[in-house]
Amino acid sequence: MYGTVEAIDSSSRPFVLETNKGRIEAEALIVATGATPRKLAVPGEAELVGRGVSYIQSIPTLILFKHGKPVERIVGALPREQLMARITPHLNR
Repeated sequence: MYGTVEAIDSSSRPFVLETNKGRIEAEALIVATGATPRKLAVPGEAELVGRGVSYIQSIPTLILFKHGKPVERIVGALPREQLMARITPHLNR
């Protein structure tokens, strides 16, 4: 299910997410956010982007926790198949 999360109740398990497409209950929650670089707002910046001026974003990092302790740390972008192979062993079925 894909949707926009409008509210999260993390006060107890399962977590409850209210989305624009309905309610979801989950034992685990992965939060992935995007980022937009901050521009310098100085004269000539727009003309020099890609010609000496660039923006660096942070390296994506995913930390999986079990019982409040980290059990897996994944650093860097991975293809979906590799990411799922690293996450799946930690999921309760």
